[in-house]
Amino acid sequence: MLQQAAAIISAAGTFVLPELVLSFYSDKEPLLLSEAKRIAVDSVFVDGNVLRLFCSGKELAVAINPDEETVEQLISGSVSALAVTIDSEEELTEQLVEEYVNKEWLYNLYSHKVFGWFLKAADKLVVREQGQHLRTVGCPVQMRVYQGKPYADFQHDCLSCMFCVDASEDGVVYCTGGSRLATVEDFKRTIEERKSLYDGFLKPDKTGMVARGICPQCGGALEVKTGENGKFLGCSHYPLCHFTAEKKQGGVWFNF
Repeated sequence: MLQQAAAIISAAGTFVLPELVLSFYSDKEPLLLSEAKRIAVDSVFVDGNVLRLFCSGKELAVAINPDEETVEQLISGSVSALAVTIDSEEELTEQLVEEYVNKEWLYNLYSHKVFGWFLKAADKLVVREQGQHLRTVGCPVQMRVYQGKPYADFQHDCLSCMFCVDASEDGVVYCTGGSRLATVEDFKRTIEERKSLYDGFLKPDKTGMVARGICPQCGGALEVKTGENGKFLGCSHYPLCHFTAEKKQGGVWFNF
């Protein structure tokens, strides 16, 4: 099948690439780096169980229905590589030079380069366990402040934050909040432009935090207390923290 595939691509002189997205080691939304597109192919040859495509001086490795060993080799390689899933030889022409949905990037030099930009610009913040919560010390966007010191709730703030680059390492998180870098376009903006764009945008989900019994102001535990007007939720860190929430219709704590 590889020889036939090489002949088809060579005859067509083109190949269709799938879209390229950059995924982070967190719950941060992936970034679209490139739409699916057609590229011109100068030459192609079979190298073992992989096709080698040369396009305007760049090399692309293409594996058709690769086994695990081939995937591992391409992921750790030095050239961009993708896998193509093809069920039958009758589909070769259509799926190689027309379609993009059956293709998956295994490794891409550009996305690897862009991730390096984010990682280089990121601050390495310490994550500490405090009670039942994990707190990221020194949150640069000041998601929460306790006794004058900024921090973030690791689970509820950091993981899905637009500035969270890598949260896979125990005890630390790599964050671009200090430099306000969330997209590739941000690297072309000045720090003043980025701050103007993002400052005030990030706010903790107060309703969700209260529902989970967590103070959205300082991260402390919320407790049911009784006052002049009846029961209410108050922060366990009072009097250092004065956050309160009142219980309204349906038993939901939301008036704060």
